[in-house]
Amino acid sequence: MGARPTALILAMVLLAGCGSSNKTESASAAATPQAAAAGNAKAGDAKPEPGDASAEKSESGGDVSLSTAEVENLQIAVTPLRAVSYRANSTGLGAVLGHEGVAQAAADLETAAAAAQQSSAALARAKRLAGGPGALGLDAVEVAARQVSADQASLGLARRKLSAALGLRFPWHGREATRVVEELANGSAKLARVTFPPGELHNAPPKEVTVMLLDGSASNASWSSRDLWEAPEDPAVPGRSYFVLFKTADMPEGARLQAVAGGEGGQEGVLVPSSAVVMSNSQYWVYVRKGQGTFSRVPIDIGKPLAEGYFVPEILAAGDAVVISGAGLLLARQMNASSAGAD
Repeated sequence: MGARPTALILAMVLLAGCGSSNKTESASAAATPQAAAAGNAKAGDAKPEPGDASAEKSESGGDVSLSTAEVENLQIAVTPLRAVSYRANSTGLGAVLGHEGVAQAAADLETAAAAAQQSSAALARAKRLAGGPGALGLDAVEVAARQVSADQASLGLARRKLSAALGLRFPWHGREATRVVEELANGSAKLARVTFPPGELHNAPPKEVTVMLLDGSASNASWSSRDLWEAPEDPAVPGRSYFVLFKTADMPEGARLQAVAGGEGGQEGVLVPSSAVVMSNSQYWVYVRKGQGTFSRVPIDIGKPLAEGYFVPEILAAGDAVVISGAGLLLARQMNASSAGAD
């Protein structure tokens, strides 16, 4: 009888222990999802610290301030941006033609015209003297007439040669045409032939053409003109060709060009030189001078390349001074400063 109460007491103690253990495990299981959810919420709400360099770089480029001595030591050089007009799918290639071809054709035309005028005068004089006392014979009149025919044929050939040099759709006539031909012949104006690949202009002739040198010998040189007309097709270069007249003597003859069709429907923007562009964190940047010794890093899109750089609309304006020498040094200095701030 004494052993039975003792066994009952032990059983009750064991059952009480199991119940408390189950309650503890259930409470732990119920608390675990809440704690996990609270932890996830805190992790999701976490914001980058003010010194987080990656966060600062993703939002804006930031500024770099240098003293005058530092600008000189780093050899920082800037250049003003120039405005250009760009139309999508409107780039081609071209070359500056030498003026000797037009000069020779113009000289041949003048010579032929003078010869034709002289032979016509000789024929008229021979006809007046024919039949009178001491007059020329009919054979002389016939010789003069044959000379007139030959000179007229030479004059026609000279005109066709000039048309071949300038194109059948040369837009000037009369005295204005003579003036333009004279400028081209003496080199005070330049003629370029540009070709746009098939489909680039969507069968619409450009209103304006801007050309830039491809060889990079004059990194800031570009010329624009609205004086253009159709040129004969070049069998070696498929596409639509145009003659473009530039009223300047500064274009080097024989130079290769990149041509951009502009005018109506074109997008206005600026040309950013290639030397001004740096890359960081898969983004392209340029440094713009904002004040004495202060340079601001500005993101750009390089999706519209040109011969000397990239067309950039809206973000930058003509006249903005961008760094073309030392941009990489500015980037390294800014990245080091950001890393130091993060530490």
